[in-house]
Amino acid sequence: MDKYPSEILSLTLNEATFHNETVPLAAVNFFFGNNGTGKTTLARSLKTGMGVAWNPERQPDDYTLHLYDRTFVEDNLRSSSQLAGVFTLDEQNIQVEDQIAQASKELDEQRTRRNKAKEQRDEKNQSLTTLTEKTAGTCWDKSTDIRTRFPATQEGKKKSKQRFFDEVLSQQTAKEHDLEDVGKLYSVAFDVEARTYPRLAALRDEIPDSDLLGKAITSSADTEYAQFVKTLGALGWIEQGHAAYATEARDTCPYCAQKLPENFEEQLAASIDDSYRADVTALKAFASDYQAVTSALLETPKSHQLADLKPGLDLAEYDTQLELLRVTVEANLKTLDAKIQQPATIVTLEPVQPVVEKINRLIGQANTQIDQHNTVVNNQRSQQQTCIQQVWEHLAFDLDETVTAYRRDKATLESEIAALDKEKAAADQRVHELELDIENLTKQTVNTAQTMITINKLLHDSGFEGFKLREKPSTPNVYEVIRANGEIADRLSEGERNFIAFLYFYFHLQGSLTNTGEIKDKIVIIDDPVSSMDTGALFIVAALIRELVNITLNNWGPPTGTSGRDHIKQIFVLTHNAYFFKEATYNRVSYYKHVSYYLVRKHNNVSSVLTCVRNRHDAPSLQENYSPVANAYATLWQEYKEVSSSTTLLNVMRRILEHYFLQLCGHDGANLRTHILEDHRDQFITVNDDGSQDLTDLRQAESILAYINHEMTGLGDDTFYIEHAADSETCRRVFHSIFNLMGQEQHYNMMMQQTTDFNAPSKPVGAQQTTIPSTQEEATQ
Repeated sequence: MDKYPSEILSLTLNEATFHNETVPLAAVNFFFGNNGTGKTTLARSLKTGMGVAWNPERQPDDYTLHLYDRTFVEDNLRSSSQLAGVFTLDEQNIQVEDQIAQASKELDEQRTRRNKAKEQRDEKNQSLTTLTEKTAGTCWDKSTDIRTRFPATQEGKKKSKQRFFDEVLSQQTAKEHDLEDVGKLYSVAFDVEARTYPRLAALRDEIPDSDLLGKAITSSADTEYAQFVKTLGALGWIEQGHAAYATEARDTCPYCAQKLPENFEEQLAASIDDSYRADVTALKAFASDYQAVTSALLETPKSHQLADLKPGLDLAEYDTQLELLRVTVEANLKTLDAKIQQPATIVTLEPVQPVVEKINRLIGQANTQIDQHNTVVNNQRSQQQTCIQQVWEHLAFDLDETVTAYRRDKATLESEIAALDKEKAAADQRVHELELDIENLTKQTVNTAQTMITINKLLHDSGFEGFKLREKPSTPNVYEVIRANGEIADRLSEGERNFIAFLYFYFHLQGSLTNTGEIKDKIVIIDDPVSSMDTGALFIVAALIRELVNITLNNWGPPTGTSGRDHIKQIFVLTHNAYFFKEATYNRVSYYKHVSYYLVRKHNNVSSVLTCVRNRHDAPSLQENYSPVANAYATLWQEYKEVSSSTTLLNVMRRILEHYFLQLCGHDGANLRTHILEDHRDQFITVNDDGSQDLTDLRQAESILAYINHEMTGLGDDTFYIEHAADSETCRRVFHSIFNLMGQEQHYNMMMQQTTDFNAPSKPVGAQQTTIPSTQEEATQ
C-alpha cells in the first residue's frame, strides 16, 4: 500500500554532509535526529527548493513555504522586548471569513481550471510538434529521388528535414513539370563549362520542274524517213546513235551494218525540225539545272556533318530523311537521263519537295533545341532560378496530398490551442480578481490588538505563567513581555525568545503576515522549535504542532477538530528532543498513507535519512510506520523481530527475559531457570520415531537461560555474549515457548503485534490539564 502523493514528492540532498540522499515525502513528515546530523540543512533545502521534486499535478507558485528555524526567530523577534505586529482573522468577522472561504474555494477551482488548460495546451503544442516532425520526415522520404537528381536546387535546404519542409510549405504554386525537360535545363544551367553551338542551315526548298517531262518530244517533219522514224518513235535514239557512232561507222549503219543511203545526212536532218531541237535543248538544260540544285541539296548535309554540333541532338530521323533524299535524287537523275535518251517518252520524277520540307522541319526542331541551349547558356543565372522554381513547384505538386493533410490537422490543433489559451487567460483573469478580493477581505479583518489577546489567552489556558504580552503604549504593533510579577522583561532567555517566536509563527500561519494579504495555500517546515524551552512551553508547542498536523490531515479525510480548515497542505517537523517528538507525533504512527517518520543520522561525517517503514507483522505484504523514538523495551522487541544473527538474537532474548521476568514481574533468575528447565523439561524434548530423544530445544533453552542467575545491569548492557548459538529459527521457537510456559502468551503476542503506541504523550510535570485551542477563534472565546 503506497503513501498518497502530496505537494512535494521527494527531496534529494547534496548539501553539507549529504551526498545524493533522496528522501520520499508524505503530507505529514516527522524527522528525528541528534544535533549536527543535518536536520537544518534538510529544512533549508525544502525552503530554497534545492533538490525538491514537486508533484507534477501541482504548481509551486500556488504555495507559500513557511520555515520556522533560528533565522525566523532572529528576523521576527526584533529585540528582547518587542514583537512585530501580527495580522490575522478576527472571530467577529465570521461572515467575512465565509466570504474568504468561498472565494478561496473558487480560487482553487480557477487555478485548477488554469492549470488544466495549460496542461492541455502544452499537450496540444506537443502534438503539433510531433505532427510537424512526422510530416517533415514523410516529405523528406518521398522527395529523395528528386532531391538526389537535382542537388544544386536544394542548397541551403537539403541539410535538414525541417528546413526542407519549411521550404515546401512556403511554395505558392504546385505544378507538375516534365522531369526530362527539367533535367535538360538543369544539366545546362548548372554546368560551369556549358557553351553555345551554331544553328544548322536549312535546305533549299525550291526544286525545278518542267512540262517537258510529261510531253513526248517528236519532230513534225513529213519526209518519208521522218515518218518512218516518227512511227518507230526512235528519233532521239537514232540521233544519239548518229552522234556517237557516225564518224566511226562512215557510210555503214551501225545497227544493221547495211550501207547507208548517200543522202542519209540530208534525210536525217530533214526529219528533225526546229521545235524538236528546241525541246530537246530545253530538256537537257532542265536536267542540268535539276542536277545542280539537287547536288547542292545533298552538299548541305555534308556541311552539317562537319559542323560543331550540339551534343545530345537526336539526328536519327534526320539521317533517314537525308538518305531518302539522296536515293530520290539519284532515281530522278536516271529518269531525266532516260528522257533525254528517248525524248518521245513521258516520265514522272519522284517528289523531292516533301522530303526537303520534312528535313527542314527536323532542322528547325534541332535549331530550337540549339537556341534553347544557347539561351540558357547566355542567361545561366536566371535559368538556374527558373530550374529551381520548376523543381520546387514539382516537389509541391508531388507532396500536395501530404501537405494538405498537414495543413488541415495543423489548423485543427492551432484552433484548439487558441481556445485553450483563451480558457487559460480567462482563468488567469479570474484568479487575479479573486486574489484581489481575498486581499481586500483580509485587510478588513486585520486586528493586532485582538491577536495579542489571543496569544495571552492561549498562554493562560495552557497553564503557562512565565510571561504575557502587552502592546507597548503609543507604539502600535509593538509588544512588551510582562513577567508574572508585572515587571517589563528587559531580557529574555533563549527558550523564551524561541517560544514567543513560535507563537508568532503559529498565528502567522492562521492569518497573514502583512497587509497585502495571504492568499496561497501553505507548506510548513518547523526545525527544532523547542530549543532551550522548559517543559511547559514544550508541551504547548507540541500541542500546537499537533493542531497544525490535524489541519494538514483535513485535506485527506473528515475534519479532525480544527474547524475543518485545510490551508496547510504539507508539514515537516524536525527535532532532536525525544520527549517533544513523542508529544508532537502522538497517535499518528498508524496514519501510514499520509504520515512518514524519519531518522536523520551521520556516520563518518556523511549524513543519511532512514525512512521508518517496516513490514506489518500481521500482514507481511503490507507496510507500516514505526517511530524512531521508542522506549528501550519496545526497541528490544523490534530488534528481536528484525535481527538475523543467532548470536545477536540470543543477546536480545536474554535482555528481554531479564527486563520482563526479573525486573517487571519480580522473578528470581535461579527460580526462573528451575521453573522452565526442570518443571517443564519434557516440553523441550522431542521423541523421534526410533525412540531416541531430540534435545535440541532443551539445549537451546539452557543456553538462553544460562546467565540469568548472574547479576546484570539491565537494558543498558550491550556487551554480554552467548556462545554456541543455534539457528535463529530454533532460538525463536524456544523463546516463544518460555513465554507460554510462564503464562505470558498474551504479552508475547502483544509485543509481536505491537498495536500499542509507546509514544503516547504524557502530561508534563507541573502543567495543568487543559485543552489547547485548535484555532485562533477558539482561543479568543
